[in-house]
Amino acid sequence: MVIRKEEPADIPAIHALVRDAFGKDGEARLINDLRASGNLALSLVASAGSDIIGHIGFSPMSWEGTIGLAPLAVASAHRRQGIGQALIEAGIEEMRVRHIGAIFVLGSDKYYPRFGFLPARQFSVGCIYPGGEKYFFVRELRAGALKGKSGTVRYAPEFDKL
Repeated sequence: MVIRKEEPADIPAIHALVRDAFGKDGEARLINDLRASGNLALSLVASAGSDIIGHIGFSPMSWEGTIGLAPLAVASAHRRQGIGQALIEAGIEEMRVRHIGAIFVLGSDKYYPRFGFLPARQFSVGCIYPGGEKYFFVRELRAGALKGKSGTVRYAPEFDKL
């Protein structure tokens, strides 16, 4: 398996992978919309040979110096093999290189804490989406990156179409 930035030839495979992983077209369209608007800050794929078996996207949040992780998808035949973990770790490292202060994610309370994500409410931060109290997490990449910030942070406008 190789983790790398997406290439133009990967776009149809990314769309199919994400659609299949989520069982609907919304998240796959989201990636296309983020890409078209210039808000897909980072798009990584996991490939095995010529097959795309995983994808992760990152887009800017409404607070300067913060980024949102979403969506993360792994092909069903390749789950529980560390592909999601490898994509998350590669994305976190790239965000460190880019001097991003914090990464937000709305996702599983069983999965994301293992990567150092903490409930956003611990930082007095919320989101507009249902489940935000339990499922909205943040990882500071720079100590104190969220100091002085509180309230509601928003994903890129393209997320409002979901």
